[in-house]
Amino acid sequence: MRIRVPLALVVFTVVLLGGIVAGCSDDAAVRSVLQVTEINGNQPLSSDVAEGPDSSITIREDAIVITVSNTPHDAVLNLASGKPFSVITLESYEIRFEGDESIPPVSGALGWTVESGKTVEGSLVVVPASLKVQAPLISLRRGGEIQTTAWLTITGREATSGSKVKVEASFPVNFANWADQ
Repeated sequence: MRIRVPLALVVFTVVLLGGIVAGCSDDAAVRSVLQVTEINGNQPLSSDVAEGPDSSITIREDAIVITVSNTPHDAVLNLASGKPFSVITLESYEIRFEGDESIPPVSGALGWTVESGKTVEGSLVVVPASLKVQAPLISLRRGGEIQTTAWLTITGREATSGSKVKVEASFPVNFANWADQ
């Protein structure tokens, strides 16, 4: 004896099971999308390699202000402040320079916290003073300019799942011995 199952019942069962499987989510999956929304007031960084006359040169580090936002990966998720998966801790950053000259990368620690639906603003050192007394930047004291693109990578961790997160952005950095005002 053969049992006949109506086609509509088979289709309904497949759709129902597919919906259940698609609706299930991995508790370890990152629930947030990080985005760098502003870097240095959306202006290039002009890094002055030396300030003052040759007899008393001052070398300063260059820092920028950045803004990072944390938005839910899926608008259906309830990631309000204080809820599970709502907090990302930004742990570190690295900057790689791309241009005609080889400039060493810069890295540092952060420790910033950004909750879902919120933004955080902070300052990053892009060019430490020690970089300006090394080649090729030290040669710019006599003149010239090096134009680069800085590639910023920020890494962090989602508090509840422990999942790693990463966000990348770029901005122009121009090195020279700018005329002291």
